[in-house]
Amino acid sequence: AGLIVTGLSAGGLAGCILTGPLVRRVGHARAFMVLSALIALSNAAIGAGPIPLLWIAARALYGFAICGLFIVAQSWLNDALPNSIRGRVMAVFYVAYIAGLGVGYATLAAVDIHSAAASLIGITFTALSILPVGMTRLAQPPAPQAASVALRRAWRISPVGVAGMLAVGGLSMIVSGFAPIHATAKGYSQADVALLLSAMPVGTLILQIPLGWISDRTDRRYVLAGAAALAVVASTLAIVFDGGALMALVVIYLIWDGASESIYALSSAHAADSARSSSLAAR
Repeated sequence: AGLIVTGLSAGGLAGCILTGPLVRRVGHARAFMVLSALIALSNAAIGAGPIPLLWIAARALYGFAICGLFIVAQSWLNDALPNSIRGRVMAVFYVAYIAGLGVGYATLAAVDIHSAAASLIGITFTALSILPVGMTRLAQPPAPQAASVALRRAWRISPVGVAGMLAVGGLSMIVSGFAPIHATAKGYSQADVALLLSAMPVGTLILQIPLGWISDRTDRRYVLAGAAALAVVASTLAIVFDGGALMALVVIYLIWDGASESIYALSSAHAADSARSSSLAAR
């Protein structure tokens, strides 16, 4: 399990590095479709059966593609948005993602995890996501002047934004990868695990847009600090109630996920406030 989660992380890192050159070469729309096709392939590999090495490779491919999709989508959005509404729009974008994530988690209770049903569902929705992008008439952003990962430059532009996104990336990977395993080991059923996981995105739906709205009207760093403090409190409560009543953990995880995931959109908006448009696609 650890290697599978690590494969996802390694693929995500590769996606962060290589998506910029891909966008520069083929543009945002084609890059989106290429990365979506890779996600469909990763789902097909998972559906082939519980083969550890294949699953590690599939999760690495998924990590590469999903991180690339986030870069493409946010680059496209940030190019089109003025600073005055960026926080709210980025919050809506992320809420849409989280809502889909919650629905996916909820299906865990109804899907036979020993069959290929989950993979087929994933392939179907991935294919559907390509249709609006392939048919759009909206103008694409200009290709970035450069297409490489420059962490030092990103840090100079927005150290708060970089630190926030790095922190959320690590936290999300740990929780999404190991929370189901930990909950199962504590004796919770498949339906209980599905409830716990599907409840987490609800916190993001509750907190994401209000925090984005507030951040558009004050210093985003203050809002980031508040979200981080709330996540710390929820984390402490999760330790105290570990293995206890399911509904208590559902509420705690809901608050934690809402606070921690909000940091991502806020950090992205904060970084974009200071960056030129040519820097928004992994310059």
